[in-house]
Amino acid sequence: MSKKFYIIASGGYLPKPVVDEIELTEKEMLEGEFEDFEEYAEDTLNEARATYEQYMATTIILSEAEMKEIVANFKG
Repeated sequence: MSKKFYIIASGGYLPKPVVDEIELTEKEMLEGEFEDFEEYAEDTLNEARATYEQYMATTIILSEAEMKEIVANFKG
């Protein structure tokens, strides 16, 4: 299983907005540390979010489908 997510961070001490693509796979998930892939994904994304929030930035996490929807609507 593999899933892509995007973290968008802006404001705070960041000089410009950031879009960070994160691809998570089951191979990266350490056996025994997480009960399932969803728990692993949630923990990993929360850590990535916290990194930007240390810079006082506002963050949002989007799934790949959500990001594609936004891009499609933006392009018209």
